[in-house]
Amino acid sequence: MRLTPLVVLLLAACAAWDSATPSYTPPPVDGSTPSHYAPPPPVDPTGSVTPPPESPADFRVAVASVQLHSDCPDPAPAASADEPPRSSEVAAGAMARSAQQGDSFRQPCTQSTVQLAVNSEFAGQFRVEAVRVLDPTSKRVAGSTTLRKPTQWKAGEGTYTPWDARVPAGTELNISYKLGDLDFSRAGEQAGPGFNTFIGPFILELDVAIDGTRKTIRSAEFSREPEHMIVT
Repeated sequence: MRLTPLVVLLLAACAAWDSATPSYTPPPVDGSTPSHYAPPPPVDPTGSVTPPPESPADFRVAVASVQLHSDCPDPAPAASADEPPRSSEVAAGAMARSAQQGDSFRQPCTQSTVQLAVNSEFAGQFRVEAVRVLDPTSKRVAGSTTLRKPTQWKAGEGTYTPWDARVPAGTELNISYKLGDLDFSRAGEQAGPGFNTFIGPFILELDVAIDGTRKTIRSAEFSREPEHMIVT
């Protein structure tokens, strides 16, 4: 009978052990470090913040309009008072006077032109590096042409004045070029036999640049405009 107290004592010890050991897992401590912890970036001791890199300055050029008529001769430069007029200048003056007097055998020449709208975030020198004429249907190159004599619209004067191709920053410019004859010497092999080299329609594609930053732009479709006949 001496074993009874010992058994009772062992059972009491087991009960105390079960009550002292929890049967569940305690929740994690708030603010514990995750297994894949990424430390914050180092802080500049001066307290300054480095701004994100800025995008490079850009510019915008759009073909505002194209008027396709003829490529007229440029007027002869004015001669100085001490220099006698050359024979070509005399002939050009006679032709102009003949047109003004109503020469029924000669129609006045209407110059083909291209108008551009230019706006740049930076100042620089503007260049037209290439001019192509496209077939609107296939977008294939059908020919080429040239631009010359750039002028700038002066709203205060109500006229176009010669332009030195300098583009100021943040200024909207309206520029006009004289458009040369369209060269379609290879249009048959480039655009196909169905391409109308006189009436069109056409698309003008330009490679333009400001201080080496280059873009390619296109005009809307345009056609040769009918000449205005003057009846005398």
